Amino acid sequence: MSVKKQYITESEYYQRLGQRIKQLRIDADFTSAESFAREYNIGRTQYLAYEKGKNMTLETIIRIARVHEMTVEELIIGIE
Repeated sequence: MSVKKQYITESEYYQRLGQRIKQLRIDADFTSAESFAREYNIGRTQYLAYEKGKNMTLETIIRIARVHEMTVEELIIGIE
């Protein structure tokens, strides 16, 4: 009998991605999401939503990965 793999929900995936994005910002020595968003010309409200795990587009994920000088794969690795 095969074991069916359990996947996290989309909502949980975005929550984990948001936590990862927040940790990367903190690791980059930005104490606030507002200062990070301003530095990289990202809308403050929208960036705060990303850190809270709101749904984001692939374009947004690519942009955030580039800001942190990493690939999308590096950004999302270990989230699931």
